[in-house]
Parts: sequence; C-alpha cells; structure tokens
Amino acid sequence: MLDIQRLVAGYGPLVVVRDIDLSVSAGEISVLIGRNGVGKTTLLRAVAGHRRATEGSVAVAGEEVTSFPPHRRARAGIAYVPQGRDIFGTLTVKENLLVAVKAMRMRDPSRRLAEILDMLPLLGEKLQDRGASLSGGQQQILAIGRALISDPKVLLLDEPSEGIQPSIVAEIAETVARIAQERGLAVLVVEQNLDFVAKVAERVRVIDRGQIVANLRVEDLVREESLQHQYLGV
Repeated sequence: MLDIQRLVAGYGPLVVVRDIDLSVSAGEISVLIGRNGVGKTTLLRAVAGHRRATEGSVAVAGEEVTSFPPHRRARAGIAYVPQGRDIFGTLTVKENLLVAVKAMRMRDPSRRLAEILDMLPLLGEKLQDRGASLSGGQQQILAIGRALISDPKVLLLDEPSEGIQPSIVAEIAETVARIAQERGLAVLVVEQNLDFVAKVAERVRVIDRGQIVANLRVEDLVREESLQHQYLGV
C-alpha cells in the first residue's frame, strides 16, 4: 500500500534522511523509533509532501506520488497527523471536522461526517465543544478523525502519545489498531512510548542518523534496557 524506495530528503543542502526503503501493507501498523533529531519526523514530512525528496520514490497503492504537492498526495490517499496535533482550538469539534470535509471537496459531507462519528464515538459526544477545551487525548482523537475524513489509504502519525496521560495512551493505541484493521489502512507511526508501541506492533524499525539501522521485536525492546539505551537514549 505504501512503498518508499531509496528516499533521500532534508532541508535545502542538509540531508536528513537517506536511502530509506520501507513498505507498509494494508491493515499493517509499522512503527519507527529512534533518538530525537535522527530524522523520524523529516521522513513522515517527506512522505506527506511537506519536504521535497531529492532522490528515491514514494508510492501509494501502486501510484507514484513523489512529485505531488501535499494536497495532491492527500487526494491520492495519504493522511498526516503531525506532532502536536494542530487542531483549531477556537473551532468546535464539528467545525474542525467540517474544515477537513470542505478541503476534500466532498459531494456528501454529512454522510462522511456520520461515518467518522460512528468510527470515533467520543467525537459525537463533544461535537459542540471547542478544540482547546478538550483533553490532550481527546484532541488526538479529533486529529485522527480529521485525517480520516479523506478516507485515506495511508495514515501517518507523529508521536500520537505525546503529552497524553498513560491511561488514555492505551485507548488511543487500541483505536488506531482497530481502525487500521477495519479500514485496511497502512499506518506508519513515529513513537517513543513503548506502552503504545507494544499495543500496535510486533516489530519496530530503528532510525539513526537518517537511516534505518535495525528491525527489532517489540518484546525484546521492552525487555532489554540495553536496547532502549542504545536506540532511544533512555
């Protein structure tokens, strides 16, 4: 579903990620871990089209999108939830969702909105609440719901557990896993929280200095503090 080959990207002359090969199948959740500043977010931004790839390719369901700007990649099936969520705090939950509906120029927005509320019932309970009044976990669910408005093939999540209390982290992990399976989504997640990781994946890829350097079993990473120190700096 998502196929990344030999991807190189960065900021101007600065190369941040290089020679990335990575595939994520429909219904699969693939997790990237690594220390801060090693290129994880840059990789997601390059896949979403917010950073230009200087080499390599990105394809969704067999369609190459490497040259597409972000809005065309969204229409090709890539949805991106950035670190920090970026919801509109002054708008209500419903208005946040409708902004996404209008951006996708949907013919039947009410039907799609109803589908999202059925998928994420918490949002239905908070429709008239302003985004800024929601808890961190509720804001993350809203950000995911807004991303799903486009009925994507690929979902990119950057640190979905950041700033969220542990009891809600488990709920968000279970929600992501359920949606991936039910909707056949290819999900690529950047995450440092091992409790979250353990609930959504059996293996993780490790990025260091812009390259994938290891493919580990989650149970080994959780059990071995030496691996956590080596790859996460904890």
